Amino acid sequence: MTRSIGLFLLFLLLAALARAQQPSFIYEGNSTDPSRIVGHVWNGVLIEGEFTDMAYAIMTTDGVRIYDGSSTSPFDVLYTLREDMKVYRGDSRFLSDVMCTIRGPHIYYGDSENSLDLAFTYKGSHIYDGQGTAIFDAVVTVLPSVSMLEAVMILVAAEYLY
Repeated sequence: MTRSIGLFLLFLLLAALARAQQPSFIYEGNSTDPSRIVGHVWNGVLIEGEFTDMAYAIMTTDGVRIYDGSSTSPFDVLYTLREDMKVYRGDSRFLSDVMCTIRGPHIYYGDSENSLDLAFTYKGSHIYDGQGTAIFDAVVTVLPSVSMLEAVMILVAAEYLY
């Protein structure tokens, strides 16, 4: 009896772990057609296409920094998210190195919160161009949704932000 309860609990634990490690698939535009998958985010690693091999890793995030490839070495830091919700190039703290500013669901170009500098809006599972939230304004669809820094990582990899 206790053995069957133990096996059942082990099964529940393994099922929960498997679900926690599901990738977020990235589709171009507003499509969710499996043939239009351009990549996926899996445990903070952005991987090209449907590959699962780390050799295809484009970028990695630890929640604060975005790194080149699958490395998390301080020498491979591309961008850093600071406390002021600004994404800086490299490990810089200079305002001239601000790539974008994150405020709520909005991503602004540079060190600005002006409506003219609004680059993208991230709502639900869509990243929209500018202030638009209509389905035809979707630049990228990510299912299931990811963190804001992972959304910035996707936009950088797709060369929408630089």
